[in-house]
Amino acid sequence: MAKTRESVTRAEMLKVIGLLVTVSVFFVVLYLPDEVLQAFGAKMELVGKILTKFGVTFTVSSIGFWFLFSVDHLATGKGLKSRFFRHYYPSTYAVEHCGMSQVDANEAWFTYFNKWADETHPHHTYYLFSFKRSYACRGIYYLLPLLVVCLAGATASVVFSLTTPSIDMHAPLLLSQELVWLVAAGVTIWVYLSNRVREKNTTSYEDKYDATGAFKQYKEIEGILRTLFYKEVLQPLGCKPA
Repeated sequence: MAKTRESVTRAEMLKVIGLLVTVSVFFVVLYLPDEVLQAFGAKMELVGKILTKFGVTFTVSSIGFWFLFSVDHLATGKGLKSRFFRHYYPSTYAVEHCGMSQVDANEAWFTYFNKWADETHPHHTYYLFSFKRSYACRGIYYLLPLLVVCLAGATASVVFSLTTPSIDMHAPLLLSQELVWLVAAGVTIWVYLSNRVREKNTTSYEDKYDATGAFKQYKEIEGILRTLFYKEVLQPLGCKPA
């Protein structure tokens, strides 16, 4: 059975949501004082009972889908990585290099690209790689600020525990929290340095941005898609080579 656009995107969204939820839960459980965690857990249990009573069912994944992907900050934002992300759309190339309108470029690209959902299509592997790499970029894009927030929250939690006499802070737990904080800080720095984007002062479409990590892989797959799109769609329409 062919993989539809919806099934592929949903699978990649679940990976991103799973990563973000895992990181969040890990920090909450490790750093929130037991008194706070128990009170919070009791309140959440009450909320769950009320929602169940009214027949309202929420899942972490569905909430995450709505919050993160209805807006899709990486694809729609104004920052450097957002500009980079949109620049390498094959449809952007059709607009900037071939003079097509955005509407016509989008229609031409998605009509062409969506045929690759058929598992027997020769470009089906590229279809999968395109989603995997674009959502890997989204995962990194959301993970970095989440890690910074978690580190800040962990610091505040430890300080609060140490300065509040009513909270019993055991030395082994404090040592574990400190070690985890150091490791998490190192991971945050590593993720940031390994997934960077730099805008270059050049008129070359392909070389306008330098990228590393997940963003470099995204740039590579979009370059392949753009080349195929040009040869099979844009060139027959009269678009001259760059």
